[in-house]
Amino acid sequence: MSFQNHEPCPKCGSKDNLARYADGSAWCFGCHYVERATSAPASFLSRASRDVPLPVEEYPRIPDDCGTKFSEEAVAWLAKFHLSIPDAIRHGVVYSPSKQQIIYQMGSVWQARNLNLTLGHGNSGRSRSKNFTSGNVNECLHIYGHLLDSTSSSPVQLARETLVIVEDPVSAMRIAPLRPSMPLLGSHLATGRLIALSGLYNSIWFWLDSDKLKEARAMAEKASLIDIHTKVIYTELDPKCYTQDELTEILK
Repeated sequence: MSFQNHEPCPKCGSKDNLARYADGSAWCFGCHYVERATSAPASFLSRASRDVPLPVEEYPRIPDDCGTKFSEEAVAWLAKFHLSIPDAIRHGVVYSPSKQQIIYQMGSVWQARNLNLTLGHGNSGRSRSKNFTSGNVNECLHIYGHLLDSTSSSPVQLARETLVIVEDPVSAMRIAPLRPSMPLLGSHLATGRLIALSGLYNSIWFWLDSDKLKEARAMAEKASLIDIHTKVIYTELDPKCYTQDELTEILK
């Protein structure tokens, strides 16, 4: 969420500890006083619903050859996590043949899953990480399964007040039919991002990968300081590894 300025805090009286953000929300870094958002963050809305161009950022652009024709390897990789190609396409997933990347589009941010972890050939090849992310993750509030009011294009709560936060987009897509879900694209939740979410949801559940339980608990504790009901879910496998029936049982 875009920071605007520092202000005096009405609760503790500090001169400049209150951070004001573009959506009207505020957070005091001294006493933890909070004001919830007065408008939905613009980055939350999809490009189609805003009908305005995304800002030009100094980040790598999405590959030019992206499309909806997936390689056999990409189809098999998504199938491992119970995600069909029609469902993937519906969530904005595309494939780059030249880069051998499955690409998740999330507003002004995109993330690629590299299927080929070696660039080049033979001994001259160099390794690359499993995932590559382009864009400002701390301003990404792309929520799968969140319902939009068709008349005003503004986020509304239709008896779905709980958000599930996970690490990766595929896990979020799998959870979306059951509850709104947002991928962190990592294991860190910036304060501004959390404050923006507090204006949309009363309850947030944190379900990170098994090796990030400590981080999940820390985020839940931070969220509870601004009166958000929290829950930490721990499982041996990543959320995307479970069947839909298993997800339904876990997310009761």
